[in-house]
Amino acid sequence: MKTLIKVAPAAAILTMGFALSSYPADGAAASESPNAVKYADVQKVFNRHCLKCHDEHKSGDAIILTSFEMVMKGGKDGKIVIKGDASKSPLFLAISGAPGHSAMPPKGRKLSAKDIHLIQDWIESGAEK
Repeated sequence: MKTLIKVAPAAAILTMGFALSSYPADGAAASESPNAVKYADVQKVFNRHCLKCHDEHKSGDAIILTSFEMVMKGGKDGKIVIKGDASKSPLFLAISGAPGHSAMPPKGRKLSAKDIHLIQDWIESGAEK
C-alpha cells in the first residue's frame, strides 16, 4: 500500500507532463499548435451527449451547450470554461467526474475517455473557436 501511495502521485505528474508536452512552450497561439483541437469537434461531443438537457428549450437559465458563444457565456453560476486551465474549468471537472462536482451527464452513458480528453485538450490549448 505504501508503494502505491508513492507511485500514484509520480504517475500523475508523469501523465500530466506527457499531456502538456504537446502544447507549445513558447507562448505560440493555440491555432499554431498542430495538436490544437477545433471547437467543431467539441461541439460534436456536446451534440451527442449533452443537448438532451443543455439546449435553449430545456435548460431555462442554466448552461446551454449549443454554440461556442453559449459555452463561453457559462451559466447562472458563472463561466464553465477557464481558457488554458481544464483543472479549474467546471465543464471539465463535471464531465471527468471530479470529486465535489456534479457528474455530467448525471444519468445514462458517460463520455468516453477519448471525448473527455478532447475537451480537456481544447480547454488547455486556449478554448478557441
